[in-house]
Amino acid sequence: MSPRGLLLNSVRFEVLGEEVTQAGMHSRYAGYFPQFVRQGIEAGLLDERLSRFDLSSLGAALDANRDFKFGYLGLQTLYDRYFLHVSDRRIELPQAFFMRVAMGLAINEVEREARAIEFYNVLSSFDFMSSTPTLFQFRDPTLATIELLPDPRSRTIWKASTMQSRERAAVEVCRRAGQRLDAGACARISYQGNER
Repeated sequence: MSPRGLLLNSVRFEVLGEEVTQAGMHSRYAGYFPQFVRQGIEAGLLDERLSRFDLSSLGAALDANRDFKFGYLGLQTLYDRYFLHVSDRRIELPQAFFMRVAMGLAINEVEREARAIEFYNVLSSFDFMSSTPTLFQFRDPTLATIELLPDPRSRTIWKASTMQSRERAAVEVCRRAGQRLDAGACARISYQGNER
């Protein structure tokens, strides 16, 4: 087994209290996710407004195969710095982390479950990755930030219909998170470690 696989098994055991195979995670994520959100709220780690989402449908949308998009160092960094914990025990798994961030982005949306799943798919597939403040602070959606940089290629706002899908997703994330895109500004996009 690879170091990443060993770490992933270790994280699962810590969070779930038992060994679960990759095949077992496909069904396990769906049942675990609502419990995770409730536990996070009870521990004061998550905003209580997250309980207003349809947690069962969000849990069913989690894709266990995306756990393997991480390299060892990426997974270790999430474990060390981002995953929620109670009394030094992690309570969060990789796909729950992405859905938690997605829920924070969608919290004020009319169709919040659909938007949360949309954001989750963009984040968990690594098509777009929010900056550290957004990833870290989406325990409480009021504390998140999204970094905007001047766009040296243009003096006007890009039209969504002319943008590549990752760029469109970044602008949409900014818009839905309440950030204003001024003329000459674009979202800073990180894609698997490369700035675009």
